[in-house]
Amino acid sequence: LDNFIPNHVIPPPPHIELVDGAEYEVAAILRSKIVYNKLLYCLVEWLGYTSRNCTSEPMDNVTNS
Repeated sequence: LDNFIPNHVIPPPPHIELVDGAEYEVAAILRSKIVYNKLLYCLVEWLGYTSRNCTSEPMDNVTNS
């Protein structure tokens, strides 16, 4: 989801407050890294963020997705 207005920055959506920290919603898992039959990392597209804000996350960070 990219900006339609050039040079206009869309602020990120507010995070969901949890007891132990912040949580963000995943829009899609784009790629994954499997080593020795174990899923280790994935490329995450975050809901409400542009495709430039995709991050590689350890699976422990996306367990609720």
